[in-house]
Amino acid sequence: MTLASSLVSTGLETLRPFSPQLIPLLICTLLIPIVVFFSLASGLLVWKSLAVGWEVPLYLQYGDGVQPYAQAQIPSLVSSQPYDISLQLVVPASPSNLALGNFMTELALTTPSNGTVLSVRRPAIATPPRSFFLFPTSLTTEISVPLLAAFTPGLTDLIASVTIGRKDNWRSIGAGEGRELSVLSATLKGTVVHQGVRGLLTRFPFALSCAAAGAFFLTCMAVVAACLLPVALSGPLDIAPPSPPTKPSPPARPPSQKALPDSETDSSSDDDFPSPRRRLSRRTSREVKHEAPITTIKDEPESSSTPLRRRRSKIADLGSQSEGSS
Repeated sequence: MTLASSLVSTGLETLRPFSPQLIPLLICTLLIPIVVFFSLASGLLVWKSLAVGWEVPLYLQYGDGVQPYAQAQIPSLVSSQPYDISLQLVVPASPSNLALGNFMTELALTTPSNGTVLSVRRPAIATPPRSFFLFPTSLTTEISVPLLAAFTPGLTDLIASVTIGRKDNWRSIGAGEGRELSVLSATLKGTVVHQGVRGLLTRFPFALSCAAAGAFFLTCMAVVAACLLPVALSGPLDIAPPSPPTKPSPPARPPSQKALPDSETDSSSDDDFPSPRRRLSRRTSREVKHEAPITTIKDEPESSSTPLRRRRSKIADLGSQSEGSS
């Protein structure tokens, strides 16, 4: 256990200078799957938002005493996208179908709450299949019945009800067959009408979805690179080895102070606590004195008059009196 921990610590210490490069690389590795997932999700979202064609199989009901009918849920539509809706039939090339002549195809579009959006009826006829010289004649024929052109649904969820045949199907024709169309398969088909800029996008839905996913991926990777590339390109860390601990030096002894004489002690104490008079003198000495400029007085010429006598001061008179009294 100790050996494993020492190996792990040694490995971490070895990789520590390269951490500025390894950490961005690890983050980028973890972000790539997330970016790929969201890129695919964005492409799928674009695919779902674009209008595409659709086909719905119809399972006709027979023997109910009415014309063959079927009901089906139309796939989710783009409400503002126009569609061409048609009915594709594959019928046997039998004499009864060919002798039936014209028959009617009715389409009714309703909402899930049973509200009628549109109802339309179109005629159709079964024709014999084409024969080729080198190929045998087909036993079936296809009938395409256009029902709606450039239809804008205005809703996303619609239910289609289709009725095929004639209302006078109780009458017999030929060898006694009923006037009812025999159908092998029926499909309700919706084709996108390409108009304007929306039509340019709906022409190539797969390519546009791939382009959206690629653009999202490149944008995310550019943002990640802009955030992590400056850190990844920086050099390895220069980690200095730890210096050995130094012993604390003993505190320096203060220099010995010599005993000062009393006079110096008194003077220092006086300096430390100056008297108010000394404070006043210091304060006044700091003030700047402005004196008048010096003017020179010329010496007057000696006059021939009697020289002036000097007046004796009071201190000298007091001194002479004290001497006389003694």
